[in-house]
Amino acid sequence: MKVKSSKLFIAAIASLSFATVAMTNVHPVSAANTKAEITQQNKDILTKIENEDKKNGELADQVSAKNTAIKNADKKITDSKAKIADLATKITKEKKEVAARTQAMKKQLVSLQKEAGDSVTGNVYVDFVLNSKNLSDLISRGTTVSKLNQANQEALQQVKDAKDKLSDLQDDQKATEKSLEDTRATLVSDKAKLVGLQKDAKSESAKLNKMLEDNKDVLAQISAAEAKQAAAAAKKAAASAKVAAKSADSKKSSQAATTVSTSAALTVSASSSSNASSSTKKAAKSSSHKSSAAATSSSSSSSDSSFSAAYGSAISAAESQMGKPYQWGAAGPSAYDCSGLTMWAFAKIGISLPHSAAAQSQMGTRVSVSQLQPGDLVFWGSPAHHVGIYIGGGQFIHAPHTGDVVKITSISGYTPDYGVRL
Repeated sequence: MKVKSSKLFIAAIASLSFATVAMTNVHPVSAANTKAEITQQNKDILTKIENEDKKNGELADQVSAKNTAIKNADKKITDSKAKIADLATKITKEKKEVAARTQAMKKQLVSLQKEAGDSVTGNVYVDFVLNSKNLSDLISRGTTVSKLNQANQEALQQVKDAKDKLSDLQDDQKATEKSLEDTRATLVSDKAKLVGLQKDAKSESAKLNKMLEDNKDVLAQISAAEAKQAAAAAKKAAASAKVAAKSADSKKSSQAATTVSTSAALTVSASSSSNASSSTKKAAKSSSHKSSAAATSSSSSSSDSSFSAAYGSAISAAESQMGKPYQWGAAGPSAYDCSGLTMWAFAKIGISLPHSAAAQSQMGTRVSVSQLQPGDLVFWGSPAHHVGIYIGGGQFIHAPHTGDVVKITSISGYTPDYGVRL
């Protein structure tokens, strides 16, 4: 079982080491990469980060298992030491018993020697028997000596056996403790290797996250440049349309003035031709100004209405996503982060925004909170770290943070620092 566990552990280390080497093959991108290439690399990095997180979890579980095993080994070692100490106490007690038995035998010999009198053979027991007074005394003394010898031998043997048994148990326990100490040392070594692998894996994960952030910045720059170009093109197109509209209005006014002048000239007399002509010119000029103003007013109203309707559509698009969860880096349709929601909503009306609150804050014209209009973006921080869409009535819609969902919030409870009108 132990060999099998060691093989599995070695295999795990080899696998994780290979994975670590494989991760280092991910290279950071630069602005020279296309947007599609960077997006694909981001997906690849996210996959590797997910795998890395899974490996980190597995390593954490293994480290936890090693900690538990080390605690169990420590408990067994403590129990073993307690048993050894207990056996040592018992061995000491048995030694004292042997000494007590030996002392008791010495006292018996002294007592017998006193009863035997002068020694004849030099053996206390023999002299004790030989000095019996009669046959009955002889038998009695022989029985006594026999019983004493047997009792003393049995007692001493029992004590000796107990002592030897305790010594053997103590030796076995010391061997067990040595084995436990070796097992613990192996567990500590395995844990140190796992912690090292865990540290390397976390370092690689941090590098991958840094690369992902760098890629996100590059994407934001590309998106910002694209949005800037689109805004410039839109502005140029609007200016051209405005010039064309002015030219058309001027032409219509000129034609109207000519018609009025001709009619006036036909209806007045020759004597009042000069005055009538003057009056007609004034009327034509006045008519021209009115026609031009009406056309300009109509164009402005149509433009404002168009933008208002477009912003309303962006707001409606954002509101249709209410209740969907916040997820960092997500831009729909199942989850969003703050800039992902605004980017998705405005894309519905043809406005391209970068996937970054800081980059979006640089688009359009900045306005104060008191000047906010529905459809304005609202920001927090400088550089901006959060963005939402003002929907009017002192409220905005946004994707708040992890654990929350797309929802509407009052600016009185979470006041933005400024707004941006696209």
